[in-house]
Amino acid sequence: SADVAYTLSKRRCKFLYKTFAVVYSTSPANGLDPHAFISKKSLSSQSVAVGFTFTGRGAQWEGMGVGLLEYAQFKSSLIAQESILSKLSFSPHWSLENIMSGSSNFSVKQPGTSQTVCTALQIALADLLQSWGVTPDFTLGYSSGEIAAAYTAGHISMAEAITTAYCRGKSIESNN
Repeated sequence: SADVAYTLSKRRCKFLYKTFAVVYSTSPANGLDPHAFISKKSLSSQSVAVGFTFTGRGAQWEGMGVGLLEYAQFKSSLIAQESILSKLSFSPHWSLENIMSGSSNFSVKQPGTSQTVCTALQIALADLLQSWGVTPDFTLGYSSGEIAAAYTAGHISMAEAITTAYCRGKSIESNN
């Protein structure tokens, strides 16, 4: 379905008018009133700019990524980030996947966890959207969301992003 959506939005001609009809039957001959067609002038034949906005911590909850874990690209991005974190000499004692699936005993309310988890989820979501051909023309981030925004814009690597988020969270936590 992502391929169809991409093709319909990016690979077909942009016409001045678009016409469609809402039909309440599976048989095309039943109830298709010629006056039911709706024509609308397209707003623009140009592409629309797409922006990704990333949040800071505070909007997190246990199990917040459970539905997204079903997508291979999302899970692959999380696994890559988990691998980066595991190589740190001060690596976390929790798993991104376990927290996002809701099967962890660690609280996402602690800055050391929440900063990392929120950033990791947003990085993985951006990777998923980009795998579907949805790429941002601009990114915007607030607080720790700036890290995911910088990664998505290509200014920092995944390793730099997830390590920065983790160290930032640990620093905030140790100063509280």
